[in-house]
Amino acid sequence: MVTQYDKDPQVRQFVDQMEWYIVPLLNPDGYEYSRNSNDPEIRLWRKNRSPPRCIQQSTGLFTAPQTTCCQGVDLNRNFDWFFGQVGSSTDPCSEIYQ
Repeated sequence: MVTQYDKDPQVRQFVDQMEWYIVPLLNPDGYEYSRNSNDPEIRLWRKNRSPPRCIQQSTGLFTAPQTTCCQGVDLNRNFDWFFGQVGSSTDPCSEIYQ
């Protein structure tokens, strides 16, 4: 379309009659990570690729705590408006970790 805009009247008409929105890619590392994987869970990756955050979780009364490390922050949940409200999580292993 860009190269034909000045040359082809149909292209010019098409471009001029449309309302265009340019949306930048805001999570290039997460996108690249998900795009290069065949693992179904990774193909739906929604968090960025920030360094892993580790937490200790106890699985029961008589078991030793286990350390779990999870990577990334859901960028859609990391804004001031309604931060920490319904639809976000403080668990780093959650898909909606803020």
